[in-house]
Amino acid sequence: MTMTDQAAQQLLTERVQVVAERMRVGVRQAQTYLTDEALAGVVDSMVETLADEAPGADLVTEPRTTALTVGTLGRLIAGLAEVALLYTDPTTALPANERVGRTHEVLTLLSVTGLIQADTSSGSGSVPVPPALLTRIARILTTAAEHTDDTDLAATLRRDAMRASG
Repeated sequence: MTMTDQAAQQLLTERVQVVAERMRVGVRQAQTYLTDEALAGVVDSMVETLADEAPGADLVTEPRTTALTVGTLGRLIAGLAEVALLYTDPTTALPANERVGRTHEVLTLLSVTGLIQADTSSGSGSVPVPPALLTRIARILTTAAEHTDDTDLAATLRRDAMRASG
């Protein structure tokens, strides 16, 4: 796996800011927790998560080995819609081109999720989905929670990400 220096810098900056906010300390103090061991953990987590997301795979044709209740799938769809709304808001603290890219990713997942749900026979209490879809949804919801100042929305997105993570 490779990553540009700019992307790595942005990722680390975001991680340090999240640590600072959660620990209620300044960014400088939070940086002291960014040890070589912590960096190695971040890298390992990224590689594992990326593999779980099955990048480049057509999620519609991926094996659907995880079953979700219709209600849980509905909550995830609603969460993705909230994220799309967040990223289309010009006051969201992200550059416009990044908001557009993230919005496109969210809308694509909404479409795929709808297609998968539509393939499920009516009357079934559950919807079989590919695990990679849930991993992608969990990542998107968690990331969006970090991009909003609305604490209620952030908490809801994090709860929904936990639902997606199983």
